[in-house]
Amino acid sequence: MKSRKMNQRGQAAVTDALFFLTIVAVVSVLMFTNAMGYGKNLIDSSVEYYENTYIISALKTLYAVSSPLELDKYSVFESNYNDTLFTMLKKDYYLDTVLSNEMKIKVMESLKEIMKPINKNKNYLFYIYNPKNQAGVGEIVLAGFVITQEESDEKITYICGKSLDPQINNISLDDISYYLSRHLLGQRFAEGRMSLLEKQGADSTLVIVNTGLLVWTATPDIDKYGDFVDPGTEFLKTNCCVYTPGTLSCQVNP
Repeated sequence: MKSRKMNQRGQAAVTDALFFLTIVAVVSVLMFTNAMGYGKNLIDSSVEYYENTYIISALKTLYAVSSPLELDKYSVFESNYNDTLFTMLKKDYYLDTVLSNEMKIKVMESLKEIMKPINKNKNYLFYIYNPKNQAGVGEIVLAGFVITQEESDEKITYICGKSLDPQINNISLDDISYYLSRHLLGQRFAEGRMSLLEKQGADSTLVIVNTGLLVWTATPDIDKYGDFVDPGTEFLKTNCCVYTPGTLSCQVNP
């Protein structure tokens, strides 16, 4: 009888020991996995932090950057008459609530200079969105895409948004959202606001518009057949004009 009680105690001790070893093994695996991924997680967090900080700073810089008053010049060192870029933009927008192609090009050229430090493997979009125009609906005042071409690594600038050019179609936030839904890798975003004046007869109306700078890792598009294609996509080629660097030319389907 005594021997039987000892066997039961022994079985209980063995069971407890197995449970203890299982817990130790699980904890050891978790600690080892965490230790192995700590360096990578730290690098990823640092990269995300610095990229977010840079993009916010880039948008702030665009608000304050100076630019020549002449539309055909891009450097303040080429001109004796300069002003802040967004002051010029507001003047350009005031009369007909449309930005000229020349003004849009000047904005995107300034942004490209600001983005040079992270330009190599990044695509980005800058937009100005008026949530309520004179007709009471939202509209894209400017959407500028800087896209890396897959074959040549060349940067192509697509300029979209409300235009006096009948070949350039108006696009919506939904159009932009659909395009960006295909480019989720490494997305970073900064948003701001600014005021614009719209002329309405003899009066002027103050409107608050949203601005945004969105950056993502340059990756090719995949078409419906599963093949890689240039990330310019038919959407940009159809609805936007392509800016030719060093000129004021912006052509649709060049």
